[in-house]
Amino acid sequence: MSLPKYSVLKLKKALYGTKQAARYWWLHLRKILLAIGFVSGGEDPSTYTYNSDKGKAILWIHVDDGALMALSSELLDWIATKLNMSLKIKWDAEISNLVGISINHSNVGFKFSQLELIDKVISLKRSSVTARSPLPMNCNLVLNTLSEMDKEYLKRIGMILYISQGSRPDIAYAVNYLARFSMGTDTTHWDALEHLALYKTFWYTHIKKGCVQRVEMLCGCKLGR
Repeated sequence: MSLPKYSVLKLKKALYGTKQAARYWWLHLRKILLAIGFVSGGEDPSTYTYNSDKGKAILWIHVDDGALMALSSELLDWIATKLNMSLKIKWDAEISNLVGISINHSNVGFKFSQLELIDKVISLKRSSVTARSPLPMNCNLVLNTLSEMDKEYLKRIGMILYISQGSRPDIAYAVNYLARFSMGTDTTHWDALEHLALYKTFWYTHIKKGCVQRVEMLCGCKLGR
């Protein structure tokens, strides 16, 4: 398409990839969910709850991915039918993977793990540290910020931050502390980062071997009246 000189096109609809698209998608989806009877949570706007004489349900949304839970299969089918009237949705009977987090459902709850991402972090080795540690960080660690930014350090910190938020709250303090030095790093910062990665390896190895009953879990719950 050719345009006259000094002319631009005005979009009548938000297209995927534009800076306005995310907000327009959220407004569109929110309007549909509110019409069905869902209520947006005050603490987490991405979580919607449904409560009526039909039963209770929870819907969690991340962009165009999400998870729907309800007290009965009848309520699930009813909500799915309502959503399908306005949206094209691909439904999975079982949730096995969501936004990069593996989910395993058992009689006692849900197990959340990110073993593939942990393996990737471990493979990005850039330090002489080799000894595994039962602690995520040395107790007396003191680091100083330098003036030069290290993009590889930023990349690895970003991956570990996602792991800590998704399934490993036990490393949250250590990774957030190391993230403070993202704008300037040297070998001491990389050694500390490698120490943290080897801490994960330590527990990951024990989990795989079944030596200890330690699982990567964010939460386990059952919906009740």
